[in-house]
Amino acid sequence: WQGTFAVALNTGNHRIRLLPRYRDSLNTAFNDLADEQVVGWTHEEGQLTLGANWNYAFPQGSSIAFNVNNLFATDPPRQSGARFDRRRREYGLQFRHSFEN
Repeated sequence: WQGTFAVALNTGNHRIRLLPRYRDSLNTAFNDLADEQVVGWTHEEGQLTLGANWNYAFPQGSSIAFNVNNLFATDPPRQSGARFDRRRREYGLQFRHSFEN
């Protein structure tokens, strides 16, 4: 299982979005293994991260946005594959302006 469950709040010129993201582990049948199999098996949990975006729209066609990905700096499982997000906390800042009327 994996998914992103976005929640947004728009109020006036402000927009706030929270983006919880979850990706389940690969080895879901871990609990079904016999005791002798568990000894050599590394069970990895899933990964849950939270992102947050804030946007403010100016009346003149400009906007500014700030975002944080992986807000709590959640470590990925110890698997060596690229299945999970390996980046820690990241920040972003963006300014936009439209010259259209």
